[in-house]
Amino acid sequence: MSYNSLVTLVLVLMLAVGCASKSQSPNNSLEQIKLTEELQISANSAEALAGDFSGLAVDARGDIYAADSRLMKIHLFSPEGEYIDSLGREGEGPGEFNWLDSQIKIQSDTLFALDRRNWRITMFSLADQVLAGTIDVPKSKVNGADLGSPKEILPRPNGDIMVLYVKPHLKDPKETGATRKTTVSVIDKSGKFVEKDFLQFDTLFPTDQKLIHMDGASMSVFTAPFYPDYETAIDRQGHLYIGTSDSLLLRGYDHAGRLTDTLTGSFQGPFLDQADIDSISDEKGELFSKVVQKVGSPTHWPAFQHILLDGANRAWIQLVDPGKQQQRWIVFSEDGKPGWEFALPTHVKLYAVQKGKAYGISQIPEELPTIIRYNIAMD
Repeated sequence: MSYNSLVTLVLVLMLAVGCASKSQSPNNSLEQIKLTEELQISANSAEALAGDFSGLAVDARGDIYAADSRLMKIHLFSPEGEYIDSLGREGEGPGEFNWLDSQIKIQSDTLFALDRRNWRITMFSLADQVLAGTIDVPKSKVNGADLGSPKEILPRPNGDIMVLYVKPHLKDPKETGATRKTTVSVIDKSGKFVEKDFLQFDTLFPTDQKLIHMDGASMSVFTAPFYPDYETAIDRQGHLYIGTSDSLLLRGYDHAGRLTDTLTGSFQGPFLDQADIDSISDEKGELFSKVVQKVGSPTHWPAFQHILLDGANRAWIQLVDPGKQQQRWIVFSEDGKPGWEFALPTHVKLYAVQKGKAYGISQIPEELPTIIRYNIAMD
């Protein structure tokens, strides 16, 4: 994606979402995408038991791999939604998981799964669904500071793996305190660093969209979608794209870590007012209010929540529309020109778009999640 293309992407995003307003009017110049739901797979199916889908990946055949954070397995379903098998189990050994969330990725003929608690990447062969090996995520320091914990993996076509390390602000974070770093490292399949500090950025404040409250030896963690975070995507050539959700900052890097595109949008997301905090407090309870009092509250929602690239290198960006039942998406062509828009229910998050299909997980509060596949009709 060229510099001019990404400039166009950012400028149109800024025009499309408006300026610091909660009323985001649609851009009528964009074509409408029609998503037709054609498949549902419930987490309480007889084969998968009562699991909890937390992430998914789709292979070239259309087989669906779903991470289960409750049963610590990866369930495999056919393109027709039929259960085929489950990979892995809970534990500490090879092929076992202690922490399994959204970080399952497919590259070439291999499924990669990050176990953050075990500091391990587990690989399964797509050909026969057998264990293909494990990689111990290395621990190290850069400039005397710990890298932090692995948060995300981005496998490259050449076999290397980019690892996003995050060192979060924890107790009573201060913007005036010591700067922490978010680091992208590159490792090979033996777990050795190819490049330890491939990229480094200042950790956003607070990081990882979490409010953390510590009282003595106890710690409470609340997730709320208004703190900024890094959003990453990788294209089919293995180039890395990083966006900051609070500012529409997008950067593109080649295999050598060279900055190929630099864009800084001045757009801020919709204002976060006291009514928003009160609404979240009503849902989360009194302790949430204490957490806000302890670490402070932000002034804006992010500009966007999620970005992914499809097989045609089109960018799919989920905007922030607080309080709405539908969240708006804008899709850009491979050359960065905006072309389409659509909306999905707030509780649906897309994880993959390929071959005219969009794959997501529906997570309605107090209900078990459901995998949804949509057929895409683009004018």
